[in-house]
Amino acid sequence: MFDDEQLPGLKANFLLIKNLRHRNLIKYEALYIDVKKHACWL
Repeated sequence: MFDDEQLPGLKANFLLIKNLRHRNLIKYEALYIDVKKHACWL
């Protein structure tokens, strides 16, 4: 499939993308919770 030389780079890329996506999810969850809290106060 891939050359052994390419594999570490691809793996690092994949982990980076996964990490970024995870961080964004946490951000969105926090935002969502904030919005829900504000909605409760209204």
